[in-house]
Amino acid sequence: FGERWNMTMQEEEGQKLIHSTEEQFDVIIMEAFFNECFLGFVHKFKVPVIPVCPFGGTIWMGDWFGNPYPYSYVPDPFLNLGDKMNFRERLSNTLMGSFWKLGRRYYHLPKQNSIMKKYFGHLEDLPYISDIEEKVSLLLVNNHFSLNYPKPLMPNIIQVGGMHIKPPKQLPKVCISLNCLRFIWTD
Repeated sequence: FGERWNMTMQEEEGQKLIHSTEEQFDVIIMEAFFNECFLGFVHKFKVPVIPVCPFGGTIWMGDWFGNPYPYSYVPDPFLNLGDKMNFRERLSNTLMGSFWKLGRRYYHLPKQNSIMKKYFGHLEDLPYISDIEEKVSLLLVNNHFSLNYPKPLMPNIIQVGGMHIKPPKQLPKVCISLNCLRFIWTD
């Protein structure tokens, strides 16, 4: 992901925003999945950030708020597990959760931080990415409790399942002729 974010930051519009002195924002709403280098904008504009996750969220997103993530019954979203896991599945879930946390902390975040420093290094007191993540105000997750397994959520993790769905169009009226079983579509 790092190279893609490098290219995005190098684009003319990205550079204008990075070096702007006149732009002001009240809040930044951004994708919450593997693009932490953009948190430099949060520090630059000194505004709250609201990440949006396209699915039910991850272990590390809950860490931003101190949300508990019990491996014993909350399955990792990237594993094909249910909430009633046997010992082997719980062990697998725990190992995967630990892998995500360690990999993110020691591999992914340092790479993202170096990209952020490359483009926002001119700002005063630029903190490490995880310090900016602690300022996350709210997390919107594209999930709904009725479609997933139960899990604890802090009040600032809001499930907004179906936010990507457009309003439905009215279906055409259908008449059914029972004597010959044919369908007649009418408008």
